[in-house]
Amino acid sequence: MFEEILGLPAHPLIVHAAVVLVPLLVAVAIAYALIPPLRGRLDWAVVVLAVAAPAAVWAARQSGEAFQLRLAQRDMMPPELAADVAAHEELSEVLWWLALALGVAAVALVAADRLLPRRPGGAEPRGAESGSAGSGSPGSEAPRGGGLRLVVTVVLTLAIVGLSGAAGWYVYRTGHTGSTMVWEGS
Repeated sequence: MFEEILGLPAHPLIVHAAVVLVPLLVAVAIAYALIPPLRGRLDWAVVVLAVAAPAAVWAARQSGEAFQLRLAQRDMMPPELAADVAAHEELSEVLWWLALALGVAAVALVAADRLLPRRPGGAEPRGAESGSAGSGSPGSEAPRGGGLRLVVTVVLTLAIVGLSGAAGWYVYRTGHTGSTMVWEGS
């Protein structure tokens, strides 16, 4: 299934989807996380890319395995190439998990943004303007909901930034090792 597309090896064609979609997920997820006014415009893109980017990496891995098997069956896999392919494959596995984790964190942030309660009226909870809201008063429920939202948003934003950096690095490293094998013949 992942060996050929229109008679051409599928792997060199499919990897381009991963090389494009993972950095797009990185960019859109970071923008969504760090620029709240853009969230209403980017939420659909985050969700689509959160599914498409890991799927592209998975498809690239599957096509790479088919390509590797085809080369081995044709006795076109000398030991030095096999070592380079193994290193490339290890990098792609890490990339797969990073893209998946980034997608999950990004969708979780979209869900949290839509589902967790906001503080009514902006910064102050109800009853705070009269000075009657103490730690045990009925008006203290809104800050807890808003507080939970803030904590979840901060944690997911930090996760997105960290995972984005790692995913970006692994896209580069994985792509570099693959292109080096092609262009330098090793």
